[in-house]
Order: sequence, then structure tokens, then C-alpha cells
Amino acid sequence: MPTLLITGVSGMLGWTFSLEAAERFDVVGTFCSHPVEMGHGKILALDICDADAVRATLEDVAPDVVVHLAAISNTNACERVPALSRRVNLEASLTLAELCARREIPLVFSSSDLVFAGDKPPYAEDDEPQPSNVYGMHKAGAERGIRDVHESAAICRLPLLFGPPSPAYPASRGSFMQGWLETLRRGEPLNLFVDEFRTPVSARDASQGLLLIVDELLARRQVATMHLGGPERLSRYDFGLLMCDAFTLPRDLINPCAQVDVHMDAARPKDVSLSSERARALGFDPMPIIEGLGLISKIA
Repeated sequence: MPTLLITGVSGMLGWTFSLEAAERFDVVGTFCSHPVEMGHGKILALDICDADAVRATLEDVAPDVVVHLAAISNTNACERVPALSRRVNLEASLTLAELCARREIPLVFSSSDLVFAGDKPPYAEDDEPQPSNVYGMHKAGAERGIRDVHESAAICRLPLLFGPPSPAYPASRGSFMQGWLETLRRGEPLNLFVDEFRTPVSARDASQGLLLIVDELLARRQVATMHLGGPERLSRYDFGLLMCDAFTLPRDLINPCAQVDVHMDAARPKDVSLSSERARALGFDPMPIIEGLGLISKIA
């Protein structure tokens, strides 16, 4: 089987993707500060900001394809420490892309819907990024730089992701919904925005979309920028209500609120809903949100 190298395998998406990929690939996953045992593949410690270590890993593993999922994705944390965000989300990504290009290794780079301003949804794949926060700026910068150094790399923009936590993290560090569930299970109210819209997708569906892109790269077909948005445009409030239904929790604990009422370090775009026509043409078919939540409720 071909060898697939996944950076950031200890995170929710990385872990889910490694499980989905293990049926068809020899999976090698890397982590930085959160070790995890992986019975379905090989695990390596790697600081992606260490160019020499990244170079050595590529030489030792000799992957047929690399999927780069490692990132600092907490938008408020990126806003508070922009130098660290730049180092991890931008500079390390460019270094990895350049090293892959030299070795002619296909690369998938995971970007974000937060590269968009949020004022002209839904966003198609060729729409111009206009980020409104540090995280989005560094992701957009990485997109541009990767295209310059690795012309055949695939840029994949991901929306708000939900799913079960990986074994490397406590439940509250899985995805945003784990913290919400903990709050509701304590019987405490949860205030959620009614005026911030995304197209959420489960980590399982996002993983299957990533595998479709990997297949295209391994077939040596050029992959244009892809979106892996979910099937529904939802506010966080809407999502919270669906989550209550799936996990049999009381809806009356969900309180509507507006962005303006909550202080956040990072600006949040109002609506970064994604159009994902290119991925759908490849067979990407994410399930309805309530179904995805129902599957998670059986294991979380």
C-alpha cells in the first residue's frame, strides 16, 4: 500500500482521518506536544517548525503523499500570539511545501473558511480571500506561498469541524462541541450566536473528502482549490439545537445571543458559508448535520 504521512495526527481531524485512511494506506502520523498511541499505523514526534527535523522525516518515511493538518486553529490564541501563529500556520507550512516539492511528493494543505471576509457568501473556490483575523491571514498567506513553491499541491479549505475527541486530548479539547456538551450535561445554560454562519461538516465526512483529493493527486491529476463544506448553512445557535436533539439534551438551555454581545480577541466574519461544487463533482457527499451528530452521540 502507498505510504501516507499525516501531520497533526493527534488532533480531532488528524485522528479521524488516520482511521479512515488506514484501510488503504500505510499511515504514518506526526504529533508535537500531545503523544498518542496509534495501533493502525506508525506515530512519530515532529516539530513542524524544525526544518531539519521535517527534512529528516520526509527522507526516513519516503511518503507517497503528505496531508498537512497540523496547525494552531484557535483563532483567539492566534490573535493573542501572532508570532507563534505565523511560525506554525504560515512559515512551517511553506517549508514543508518546499521540501515536498523538491522530492516531488504530492501535498494536501488544509486551509480554512476563515480566509474569507464573511460579507459575500456563499464562497466559491475561486473567490478572493479577504481574512479578518490573524489566523485567516496566515492561512491565506500559506495558500499563496504554497502555490508558488509547490505548483501541484492541493489547497483544501475546511469549515467548522465537529466530531469525537482524539485519544490525545481530554474530551473538552476535541472539537468545539465537546465543551458545549459538558456545559449542558451540568445543567448550565449555553449562549450561542444567532448571527455567525458556517457550513459545518463532521470530521468523518471531511476525512472522506480529503481521501478523494489524495486519490486525485496519486493519479497525478492537477487539483484546483477545494472546499469541503457541509450540506447546511447554520448559525452556532442552530447547531446547538440540533446537538441537543441528537444527544437528548434540553433545548431550553440554549440561549440566543449576538456576536456584538461577546468580547473576543479575534474578529469573527459573519457568514463564511462555503460552496463545495468541485469536491461534490469528485463524489464528496457529506451527510446531514443531524445524522452526523447522531453517529457521534453513540460513541461520545
